[in-house]
Amino acid sequence: MMKKIFCWTTTLIVLGAFSLVTHGASFNPSQARDHGAWSSLELSLGDRRFYRAVNVTDYSDMRVMVDFDSAECAPALQIQIDFDKSFPETEDLGFRDLAIRVDRKPIHEALMGLSAVSGDPTLYAQALVGEVSRLISETRFGRTLRFKFSLFGDGSDTRFAELSLRGSQAALDRAAALCKQNQSSPEDYFDENSETKDESAADYF
Repeated sequence: MMKKIFCWTTTLIVLGAFSLVTHGASFNPSQARDHGAWSSLELSLGDRRFYRAVNVTDYSDMRVMVDFDSAECAPALQIQIDFDKSFPETEDLGFRDLAIRVDRKPIHEALMGLSAVSGDPTLYAQALVGEVSRLISETRFGRTLRFKFSLFGDGSDTRFAELSLRGSQAALDRAAALCKQNQSSPEDYFDENSETKDESAADYF
């Protein structure tokens, strides 16, 4: 099975299973909810706040997440991979080719920018996808999300990952809705001229 390439195993979805360290900064989790293979939660550190839909069930040392930063609520795809040893330096490791496919839909040819933090065993990958809205839509309604990539970039270590999308729609909808909901400031509720409308999660995509 392809999943055994990294010797990844299933983990229980609880707060402690989430990677709450993002690029060396520890974020505080709240409002976590299990939706199946995916979960949703809020992460905060000081004034920074974002909302995450994440799969932590398929591999114990890999997390795939879609983050909605509270500033714009635009979806950003990230991947985190844990290693046995910590990285000695904080550095950007450049870009690698990344192929993403939901079920049998067209393949998304993308790039992932890799970075490491000194003393942290996690490799952080920011996925740069040309049609991210289409990918998110496919992810919401698909069955399986697959990745193909090479961490060294020469193709000699081509790796594959396969994740269930069970619960992805609920997790993505909730993360997006929480982000939009918390974009409003307290002052907005005392402005009689402000207008609000009920939006569905689909409006965020």
